[in-house]
Amino acid sequence: MKTELNTIHEDGKVYKAVKDITFQINENECLGILGPNGAGKTTTISMIMGKENITRGEIYFEDKRLHDTCEIENTKSGLCPQFSLLWPSLKVMDTLQFYIKISGKSKKESQIKAQYLMKLSGIESYANHRVSELSGGTKRKLSLLISLCNNCHHLILDEPTSGVDPFTRRFLWNTIKQYKSKNKVVMLLTTHSTEEAEALSDKIGILSKGTLRYIGSPQYLKMLYGKEYILEIFNVDGKIDDFENTIIKSKNLIGTTSYKKEKYINFERYTFFSTKEQIPVIFNEMESLKKDGLISDYNFGQCSLEQIFIDKLKE
Repeated sequence: MKTELNTIHEDGKVYKAVKDITFQINENECLGILGPNGAGKTTTISMIMGKENITRGEIYFEDKRLHDTCEIENTKSGLCPQFSLLWPSLKVMDTLQFYIKISGKSKKESQIKAQYLMKLSGIESYANHRVSELSGGTKRKLSLLISLCNNCHHLILDEPTSGVDPFTRRFLWNTIKQYKSKNKVVMLLTTHSTEEAEALSDKIGILSKGTLRYIGSPQYLKMLYGKEYILEIFNVDGKIDDFENTIIKSKNLIGTTSYKKEKYINFERYTFFSTKEQIPVIFNEMESLKKDGLISDYNFGQCSLEQIFIDKLKE
């Protein structure tokens, strides 16, 4: 896929909503597009699904050019939209059977498939409940199941766990993982949760202001950009007036003169590259300062995927 989309605002100026996004997803692989609100995640999906006309670029499904040699409805694709689009008056079983029948299944086959899907996501007890009676989390489960109704080869998930509690979120993750493990599926996920991207994705792309800035496996991104360490110092009532000069510099604590300092109301954060030999030195010094009551607490560790994500958005 390689696409670009321009939009015209009320002031008459042309803005690039999506700028030269290029990626490929292989069979039985999930690409997670990670980005903040307004980054262009949903717009990218809208272009793939044909809801937005692309300014320039091409989208291919299995070597077939979309909107040229094939249409999206012929690609066996399933979509779980960011916001649940459900009929309030329909029952859960009827909703699933409706979508399964569209794919050409008989009434009996649709019943069997609907029961299987409800069991997969743990909503069997809601089979005869109307959609209007469901909680937000159960509606998200139903929206996900709808995207799985046609034995899709391509699964597109637009923030599938938005607005749900942590327990439901993990249940949805397990449902997605189970489906992926049992089917040869190409999966595209959009999310603003680094935890979700890491849990479900084989590759992660960081999208910011319409541009895909970085792409690679979670392990690769950590290896490439997560070599930095973060040290957070929680000072006790200013007992160390100038922590940077008194401890960091005078004791050469972090073993380098190149670091980034951020000062907050009740703590200071230092981001730096470090050697393996320096790590125990830092821990020992922090424990000593804490024991002497000069600092109340500290955090020290390697940059997480979330911190990498935040740092790259600032660039």
